[in-house]
Amino acid sequence: MDAKLAYLAGLISGDGHLELGRNRVDIRIFDSRFRRTAFRLSRELLGEDANVVDKGQKVRITSKEFMNMLVEAFEIPKGKKSRTLSVPKSILTASDEIQDAYVAGWYDAEGWIETDRRRKPPYVRLRFCVVNGNVCGFILRVLRKRRLGRAMFTSGTRFCIDINGHERVGRFLCEMPVRKIGRSSAH
Repeated sequence: MDAKLAYLAGLISGDGHLELGRNRVDIRIFDSRFRRTAFRLSRELLGEDANVVDKGQKVRITSKEFMNMLVEAFEIPKGKKSRTLSVPKSILTASDEIQDAYVAGWYDAEGWIETDRRRKPPYVRLRFCVVNGNVCGFILRVLRKRRLGRAMFTSGTRFCIDINGHERVGRFLCEMPVRKIGRSSAH
């Protein structure tokens, strides 16, 4: 398995939608620079066999083969998936490099950087929040291997992980193959 493909599967697991009754995947991406990055990566990985289009606020991929791979190899359900999604066996048994890429895709879908100003002095924090506890638990295990994440907590209906402090956030951004580096997002 290719790390770029694992990254794309993580991104789609977080911000993608596999349409019922169609061979079409939409990835919601509001930031235009990051959307262009996801578009180019999708074109690079899927080549001419897939129809990849920047639809303004989403990247749309139409491909029967790609859709089948997402469903079969990455176990991404069609339709509403947030609560039923699981970490695929292909990722659970993969190398650290592949797992890191998958988690980086999840970060780029569901993570952001913020400053906690409640503390003196304020410090930077990177946060993941997802509605699926099993996925969040897997992300935490990957981060613990790198000595980055410590614990998972709940925030409303979401499960979250924080990486606190300049040193740890910097290590995450340098060591993990994220593509949305440094962008903050309103979640």
